[in-house]
Amino acid sequence: MFASAEVLFDWNVVWSSPESDWTSATAWGDMDGDGDLDLAVANIYQPTQIYRAENETLNLFWSSAEVGNGQDIAWGDMDDDGDLDLAVGGVPVNLVYENREGEFVLDWSSTESATTRAIAWGDVDGDGDLDLAVGNAGINQLYKNNGGALTLAWSSAEADNTFSLAWGDVDRDNDLDLVVGNYGLTANRLYLNNSGTLALSWSSAEEEDTTSVAWGDIDGDSDLDLAVGNYNAQPNRLYLNTEGNLDLAWTTTLADTT
Repeated sequence: MFASAEVLFDWNVVWSSPESDWTSATAWGDMDGDGDLDLAVANIYQPTQIYRAENETLNLFWSSAEVGNGQDIAWGDMDDDGDLDLAVGGVPVNLVYENREGEFVLDWSSTESATTRAIAWGDVDGDGDLDLAVGNAGINQLYKNNGGALTLAWSSAEADNTFSLAWGDVDRDNDLDLVVGNYGLTANRLYLNNSGTLALSWSSAEEEDTTSVAWGDIDGDSDLDLAVGNYNAQPNRLYLNTEGNLDLAWTTTLADTT
């Protein structure tokens, strides 16, 4: 099996950026609509960057004027004009750059100061445009999109240290729910979407250092199960979804540092 894998895959480096950065997050997206994927890069204490795919390589296309503390990055068509805009979560504010025919212009900055480590686009209210979830060291937030303008619409009652978050329709009621993965020996949490309003419905019994969460239907029963990746030599976990309830079903036998 391993010999076949070596034949199928060439693991040689095909591209390296000429810039030496302190990168915290990357995201693929076709920013120019030419059918290939471009790469957005969030950096700490350095500009945000976009590398454009051209002639089977990546070339630096854009650097932000702002030198921020970028922690996470996500593509999404915020203004519903058919191209991808770019959200950057960081410290002390979050930013969205509008894609204006390939020119990226700062369009929005959060008025709230926060230490943001995770962001995710999702249409929480079902109105056809993308809203922005923000995971912070402290209260988490949701900014709703009203005609291309983001407005703070929800803050969690819980003050956590969120490192990861993910949208998914957990209860199969055709709207997006939000899971947050928390660091600092803290429970992870699930917020159910009730007509566009998020309400806490589950906190894990395990209180660990979670750095990553992801939804996926592992058992083929058409609902989303939750994978949790933990740090500091703590086991990773899988929670099965039973009619909207998350129950611990599997734990790695060896502690990992995910």
